[in-house]
Amino acid sequence: MPPAKVLFVCTGNTCRSPLAEALFRAACAARDIAAEGSSAGLSAWPGRPAADSAILAAAEHGADLTAHRSQSVSAALLARADLIVALAAEHAAVLAQLVPAAKLRLLGGGIPDPYGGSLETYHSCAAAVARALPALLTECAAPFAERRPGCEIVPLEESHLPAAAALERRAFAVPWSEQAIRSGMRSPYASYLAALWEGTLVGYLGVTQILDIADVANIAVDPPFRRQGIANALLSRAEAAAALRGAAEIRLEVRASNAPARALYAARRYQEVGRRPKYYHSPQEDALLLTLSVF
Repeated sequence: MPPAKVLFVCTGNTCRSPLAEALFRAACAARDIAAEGSSAGLSAWPGRPAADSAILAAAEHGADLTAHRSQSVSAALLARADLIVALAAEHAAVLAQLVPAAKLRLLGGGIPDPYGGSLETYHSCAAAVARALPALLTECAAPFAERRPGCEIVPLEESHLPAAAALERRAFAVPWSEQAIRSGMRSPYASYLAALWEGTLVGYLGVTQILDIADVANIAVDPPFRRQGIANALLSRAEAAAALRGAAEIRLEVRASNAPARALYAARRYQEVGRRPKYYHSPQEDALLLTLSVF
C-alpha cells in the first residue's frame, strides 16, 4: 500500500491544523510510519504563515512550522486524501457534505481553538493534538484500515447477526445473544457498525445516542483478529458519526483489568470519570466509566 495521505482541516489553517500536520509529520518520522500529512482551512486566506505562538508551540514538540503557508480546502485536496481529519465538530459537519463517511475523522473528539489566546493556550492546544495523534497513527499503520483492499466498515445488518453472536461467544465470558444484539440494533436511538475483512465479520460496535449524549453500548473484536486496529477503526467512525448527530459527550465502560482496551481509549482522549464496583461478572470486577468530550 502507498503511504496514507492525511489532510487536517480547521478554519483558517494558521493554528490548529498546521499544528496537527507538523506534529503528525514529526511523529511519523520518529515511528517510521509511512504517511503523508497536509493541512487546509475551510475559510483560509491562502499564503498566510502560521501564528507565531503556533510556531513556538510546535517547536516544543520537535516540529517546525516556520515554512507553513495557509491554503483553502479544495476538491482536489479532498479527493487526494485517504483520511480527512477535522479539528472540530463544526468542521466535520461541513466536510460530511463533501466527502464519504469512510474518509472523515474527528481528531480526539475535537481540539479547542487557540486563536487569539496566550502562548500557554497554544501550548495546551499542541499538547491536546499530541495526545490525540497516537490513535490516528495507529490507524495509518494498522493492518486493518478502510483504505486497504478487503477492509470495510458498514452498517450492521440483519444478515450479520449470527456471525456477531458467534463472535460474542468467542470474545466474552458473558456474551450478548443474537436477540440482544438485534434488539439493540433496532432501537431508533442506535447506530451499529460492522467491521468486515475479506467479507468476514471481525468486529462490531453499537452506539446509543439520546440528544447530545452518546453511549457505546458494546464493542467486540474477534479474538484471532485483535491487535489489528479494528476497534480503533470502529471507534474512529463511530465518534465522527456521533459528533455529526450533535453529541457533546461520548461515554463507555471498560473492565478495570482490561489494559489493552484502556490504552486504546486513553489514546483516543477518553477520561476516567468514575467507577461501578462489581459491575462485571465471570469474573466479578469493577467497571471504569470513561468519557470523551466533543468540541
